[in-house]
Amino acid sequence: MTPKTTKKAVVYCRFSPRPKEDEEKTESIQTQNSYCERYIASKGWEHIVTFYDIGKSGADFKRPGLMAAINLLRRGYVLVVYKFDRLARSAYIAHYVEHHALAVGASIASATNEGTIAKSMPAEEQLVINILHDVADYTRKINNYRTSMAMLWHQRNGHAMSKQLPYGKMLDESNPRDDKGYLRMIDNPKEQKIIKKIMDWYNEGKSRLWTSRELMKTGVTCRGNARWHPGTVDNIIKRQLTRG
Repeated sequence: MTPKTTKKAVVYCRFSPRPKEDEEKTESIQTQNSYCERYIASKGWEHIVTFYDIGKSGADFKRPGLMAAINLLRRGYVLVVYKFDRLARSAYIAHYVEHHALAVGASIASATNEGTIAKSMPAEEQLVINILHDVADYTRKINNYRTSMAMLWHQRNGHAMSKQLPYGKMLDESNPRDDKGYLRMIDNPKEQKIIKKIMDWYNEGKSRLWTSRELMKTGVTCRGNARWHPGTVDNIIKRQLTRG
């Protein structure tokens, strides 16, 4: 009798960009790897390598760790992840990785018992996993929306949320921080005049391209003496329209 070949396990771990103080919380790289190692040991598989992507979004296809992991897969290999949303938070990317693994004869397993993606899997399990992919995609979009709304709220309340301040704003040098420690922004008079001109042209029906060219014609440069582009004008208009 031919001896049964032990499956080879490739582990993939990832977490999204986050503040340093949050890096050791739940679902850290160490937590994910620990779960995966215990899962592999319980199955009696051979753990051959672990790949990481630190501070990478699950919607980002260009992840060195993910690419290395899927390129290593062969027949009989298992790609082990803590949860399927560590693999991807984009349904498109999740399905791409899934199809690649199945095409080379490999499988994908969740160490937290969400299931195993394999050619022989029942239709019901495939349905559940597809739903998990879609939920991860939806959750990412909702989180992005909430983050965007929180950023807008802080900016409307005069808080600087990054080094790159919104056009029309500058740091308050006389009173740099509020009582909660946020950097305070105030209107930049020179840039506010340009914003008013842009919005006047917008209300007259002028295009973004026309506006950017007109600003350059009149000798008005963008921040840092940069050239005006339709996309820059569009961002300013959108920000003004969503105020208040």
